[in-house]
Amino acid sequence: FNEAYLNTELIVFDRWGKKVYDRKDFKSKDWDGGNLSDGTYYYILRCHGQYSDEVFKGSVTILH
Repeated sequence: FNEAYLNTELIVFDRWGKKVYDRKDFKSKDWDGGNLSDGTYYYILRCHGQYSDEVFKGSVTILH
């Protein structure tokens, strides 16, 4: 998606709403779950394009 958007930002929250990750100019290889504990996390991916912006929201489950 980096070729389709001018810039991006990924924000990841734990189940209590605490921000655990925030990265501007995010590329898909930039985040691998890091040292987060097993569990479900929620994300917001903001993408700014030349002609329009999009926001994607969802969840990811981390299991080590």
